[in-house]
Amino acid sequence: MNGYWIDANVWLDIAMNRERCGGAVSFLQRAEPQKIFVSEFAVYTIALAMVRHDRSRLGEFLGDLQRRQVTVLNMPLSMMTNVTELMHRWNLDFDDGLHMSLAQRFNLLIVSNDSDFDRTSVGRLTPEEALRSIAS
Repeated sequence: MNGYWIDANVWLDIAMNRERCGGAVSFLQRAEPQKIFVSEFAVYTIALAMVRHDRSRLGEFLGDLQRRQVTVLNMPLSMMTNVTELMHRWNLDFDDGLHMSLAQRFNLLIVSNDSDFDRTSVGRLTPEEALRSIAS
């Protein structure tokens, strides 16, 4: 395992100070910065959601990604067929297929509150489970 791919829902929990953000904040504080990854697609998804709900915090979120030295990954067009294969095999929507493909390509564990990953071969950790994996 090379690190953790962090799902958009985890970043949104933190950025919007949702009730379940505590585990995510603790995990990110303890994880090594070079082991934290997010997709470019997820950054755009988060930005769009934040603009709809509280655009004043978007700059803070983007600055937080930079301060944490989060690595932003993108998917080359040449690998998109893998995304569609994963979508069909595991009945995933596009973003989950994209993120599963990136996690496999870079050997990352998925940290997410999205149970759709539970039915796949890679699975996922909740932020609290990921925190426990660092502590042990």
